[in-house]
Amino acid sequence: MQHAIDCMRARLPARNGIGCRTEKTNGEFERMMIRTGFLSALALLVAHTAQAGVSPQEAQKLKGELTPWGAERAGNKEGTIPAWTGGLTKAPPGYKPGDPRPAIHPEDKVQFSINSKNMDKYKDKLSANLMVLMAKYPDFRIDVYPSRRTAAFPQWAYEQTFLNATRATTTNDGLTVEGAFGGPPFPIPKTGREVVWNAQMRFTMPEFEYLAKNWAVTASGEKILLSEVNQRWYSPMFDPKLTLDEYQKNSSFFSVGRSEFTGPPVKNGEMQLIRVPADTFKYKNDIWQYLAGQRRLRKAPNLNYDAPNPNTSGMSNVDESYGIAGPLDRFDVKLLGKREMFIPYNNNNMVLMSSDQIVRANYPNPDTVRWELHRVWAVELTIKDGQRNTVPHRIAYIDEDTWNFAVVDSFSADGKPWKITYMPQYVCSDELAVGYTGAFGVNLQNGTYLYEADIAGSPKPLNAVPRSPASYYTPDALAAAGVR
Repeated sequence: MQHAIDCMRARLPARNGIGCRTEKTNGEFERMMIRTGFLSALALLVAHTAQAGVSPQEAQKLKGELTPWGAERAGNKEGTIPAWTGGLTKAPPGYKPGDPRPAIHPEDKVQFSINSKNMDKYKDKLSANLMVLMAKYPDFRIDVYPSRRTAAFPQWAYEQTFLNATRATTTNDGLTVEGAFGGPPFPIPKTGREVVWNAQMRFTMPEFEYLAKNWAVTASGEKILLSEVNQRWYSPMFDPKLTLDEYQKNSSFFSVGRSEFTGPPVKNGEMQLIRVPADTFKYKNDIWQYLAGQRRLRKAPNLNYDAPNPNTSGMSNVDESYGIAGPLDRFDVKLLGKREMFIPYNNNNMVLMSSDQIVRANYPNPDTVRWELHRVWAVELTIKDGQRNTVPHRIAYIDEDTWNFAVVDSFSADGKPWKITYMPQYVCSDELAVGYTGAFGVNLQNGTYLYEADIAGSPKPLNAVPRSPASYYTPDALAAAGVR
C-alpha cells in the first residue's frame, strides 16, 4: 500500500510494482489530493484493506498441536483439562432422532462447589460478574464436574476449516468476512473481531428446528411466559451439499431463520424472518415481521444493535441474543487472550427436565447446571466515541473447542456490573454439532432474569430436518403463510 501512496504523491500510477517518481513535496501532494478527491479514495482503499489469513505453515498446526477447530489439543499441565481426543462422534446407544439427547457422563459426581465463601480461591477462573452474582446471593453456587471435551464436528467441516485458515479474510475494519465456508472462518485468530466472528458463525446443523420458550423471572420468583416460538434455521455456510463458490454466488447470508409464535395468545400467529449477513459493513440483519393482528408483513430495519428484542418483550436487546449478535461497527473490539475458566458445559441433562425445575427466584437453580473447567478466548467490546448502546461495555468468553459463546459480562454506562449471561451447551453427537439448552441473563441490579430459548422438556430439542426450498426463507413465503 505504501508504494501506491508514494505513486499518488508523484501523480503517477504504480506500474507493475516498479518504482515511480516522487519529486512533489508533501505540501503539494496534500493540496493535490484535496483538489482531486484522492483523500476520499485513499480512505476507501484503507477501509477495504483485507486482514489476511495465516500462512500455510501456520495452518499446519491444525493437524498437530491444535485440533481441526483451532483449540489446543493438549490438556493443561495440572490435568484438570484433558486432551482433546476426538470428542463424541456417535449417536448415544438407543437414541432415536427427534428424542432429547441423554445426559453426558451421568456417572460423574460434583468435584466441588464455588460460592461467595470460597470464590476468591478460584477468582482467576471466574468471570467478574459471576463473582458479583455470588456475592449478591450467598446461596448461589456453581457445581464443578470433571471436564469432558466432547465437541466433535463432521470431517468435511474439518477439511473446510483447514482451508479457511489461509483463504478466509476480513475487510472493512473487520466488519466483512470473505472466503469462509464449512467451519469457523478463523481457526487461528489474530484479532478480537476474528474471534467474535467465529462465535457468531459457530457451526450448526445445516438445517434444524426447535420449539423454545422465553421466560421472564421476577425478583420474587414469578415465571412469566414472554413467548413460545417454533424456529427453523438454515445455514448455507454449513451445507455440505454446496461448494464455497455456490454458497458465495447464491447467498448474501450465512444463516437464515424463520420463527412462528405459538404463545402466549397475544403473540400467537406472529412470524419473523431473520437473515444474517457475512458483510456487516454494507448490510445489517435483514429482519421481517408478520403481525397477525394487522395481517401485515413489514420490514423491521430498526431491529438491530440495542433495539429491544421482541422475542423477549424487551428484556434483552437484539444484539445480546445468544451472546453477542449483529454488526460491531459501533464497538472497539480488543482480544484479551485465552484463559482457563469455569463455564456451563455438557448440559444435556437440562433438556430432560422441566423449566419449573430450573427456574427459581433471583437466579437459575444451581442444582440443574453443570460447570466445567475449559479454555476460553476473552474479548472486550467497548463503545466507540460518539456512538451509543445501552450496553456499552462487555467482556465475552468463547469456548475454544466449539467457538460457542459461554459467558458474557455486561456493564452499564457508569462502569457498574449489570448482567451476567451464561449459556449451557448441548451436545448433539448424533449430528456432530453443539448447541445450547438456552441462555440465562441475570440482571445484577434489580434481581430479575431472562431465561431465553428454553428447550427443557421441549418436543423439538434441536432437531435436524430435511432442506427446505430456498423460497421458504423469503418475505413472500412469510406473507403467504400469514394469509393462510
